[in-house]
Amino acid sequence: MKNLLLSILSLLCISTGQAQDIDFCQYFFLNFSTREENGESIRAYNPDIKLRQDDTLSCFLQKHNNRFNYLLWNKLGDLNAVAEIYPDTLTMDSIFCDLMYSNDLFLFYVNNVLPNALRNPGIRPDTFSTEEMMLVASRFFYCIEIKESDTIIMSHICVSTKDPGFNPFSRDMTLLEAFAFEGIFYCLLHEEKTTIDANFKRYVNESLDRQKDKAGNLDELLIHVRHECFALMEDDEDLKLSLINYYYNNRDNLNFTLR
Repeated sequence: MKNLLLSILSLLCISTGQAQDIDFCQYFFLNFSTREENGESIRAYNPDIKLRQDDTLSCFLQKHNNRFNYLLWNKLGDLNAVAEIYPDTLTMDSIFCDLMYSNDLFLFYVNNVLPNALRNPGIRPDTFSTEEMMLVASRFFYCIEIKESDTIIMSHICVSTKDPGFNPFSRDMTLLEAFAFEGIFYCLLHEEKTTIDANFKRYVNESLDRQKDKAGNLDELLIHVRHECFALMEDDEDLKLSLINYYYNNRDNLNFTLR
């Protein structure tokens, strides 16, 4: 583990030392919005992507926004301190920029999901197995809650890998997570005959039928179904084929090898 950490740190020194070539502050920002709810004004914020520039990187960000959204939403850390400065958006942008550039790991991730032509050179690609890919991808298919009235399970494809109490990985899977997140939604939106979503819903219903009489209470039932659906999606051949195809169509903009 110590050698692994030293290896990551050495890569970070290379990537962050060169990542200044692209000014990511021109492309990423903290988006702020307000809405009315029960007569009150509710403020919401989230990191977002600027798509105003007509350049190569902007075109790439627009086409592959989900991998960058995944990193922005999950790997930047707590943004409350930035949001509290609203409505001074100029200061917000400045602090957000500083926060981004002080996060070496975030910059490392971003640099590794850029095209070869834009990526800083000298970063050795990692290697992931298809088994690891499927284990990561399955965690996006999440059973959220169970309705007490009729025991219907609410589920969706989420924006982060859930179930923090269960971490089967001994190494950093962030790049694979960002790829899987993007690949899943690409397949859902662009593959005419994709069965991924239908398979997931079927697994939820079938698992619920199997587990109903085994669980002691609804919370236990939800956990049993959630974990069984993880396992079923991990073995789903339609998901596997779609993600493998997506990887091979994007090998030039992902700095890792899938075997």
